[in-house]
Amino acid sequence: MAHFITEDCTGCSVCEIKCPVAAITGIKKERYRINPDLCVNCGVCGRYCPASAIVDPEGNVIQRLKPKEIPKAQVLRDECSGCENCMSICPFGAISLVPYSELNGYNLIASVAESKCVGCRMCQDICIKEAIFVPKLP
Repeated sequence: MAHFITEDCTGCSVCEIKCPVAAITGIKKERYRINPDLCVNCGVCGRYCPASAIVDPEGNVIQRLKPKEIPKAQVLRDECSGCENCMSICPFGAISLVPYSELNGYNLIASVAESKCVGCRMCQDICIKEAIFVPKLP
């Protein structure tokens, strides 16, 4: 099951803008809809929803968080190989490769622009080295 938008939706479009897989559509000031075939159950829509109008697959309302409280992707510098998988999958362009100095010279590693990251965990899911992660909410 996918996330679901309740009747409390005000049609503000924030969920549509923040959805990393474009699973949410609608018309402003009307109730938006989530396409269950596209939804990856990341919960980003609910964390940004000002009306707390989104429930998870178990029927729990996802509580809105202030943007500064939303966990952002973090890179384990010593684990990252600079493979570009996370950079390629990020729908918001929040990940880039930057030089990283090591004893052996310079390598490129992932770096996250927190202002662009929505915390969807798509980068975490694709990383074969487990070098990038989004911290869990307390």
